[in-house]
Amino acid sequence: MAILEKQIIINIPKPQIDRLVVPIDGTSRLVSHQWSEKAIKSIKRKEGHEPTPKREPKVPQEEYEASLYKAEEGWYGMPAHAFKQAVINACRYTGSVTMVAAKGTIFVEPQGFTSDGVGLIRIRGDKPRMREDMVRVGMSGTEVRYRGEFPKWSAQLPIRYNINIITPDNIYNLFELAGLHSGIGEGRPSAPKKPLDWGMFTVSRGVVKNERKAA
Repeated sequence: MAILEKQIIINIPKPQIDRLVVPIDGTSRLVSHQWSEKAIKSIKRKEGHEPTPKREPKVPQEEYEASLYKAEEGWYGMPAHAFKQAVINACRYTGSVTMVAAKGTIFVEPQGFTSDGVGLIRIRGDKPRMREDMVRVGMSGTEVRYRGEFPKWSAQLPIRYNINIITPDNIYNLFELAGLHSGIGEGRPSAPKKPLDWGMFTVSRGVVKNERKAA
């Protein structure tokens, strides 16, 4: 007697790729801290990869300028991946969207690049200014650091996503959560070592723009 195997039908819909722009307004100061070439060399020396020279005196202006991300076109920005990471972290507060799903569904597209290829989102608003902070180093040491700060800022985030998986409204709400719970830059609420209330933002809900393109 022949045994008929049950046929399994698989239906995978074609991805429907949409794009929208999520405008955000900073609700607290944004502090930038790009790893400078000097800082990277210092880390390598501590790990024994390079010889340790005599300690050089700090040059505040140089350290401040090195902390900023600057596009090849001349404007200042923050890494696009910082905004995506903020959204991924915000999934903890949804109760429904997993961090894994956000990683593979929502993409923040850079508006420019640094000279060494870091994708940036342009930061608009006030020009950056130098700030001076005492920072704890190790268990008992402290040092002065000079970093760039944007007192008032905003940005336009170009988003690419699969509309079969997530809707524009959900993306909108997820970025609202990201601005409240995650933030970006130094001293953000989700910072692993010293969380503050810097780098927080809100979504300008009345200006969200949908720019659909064919997959």
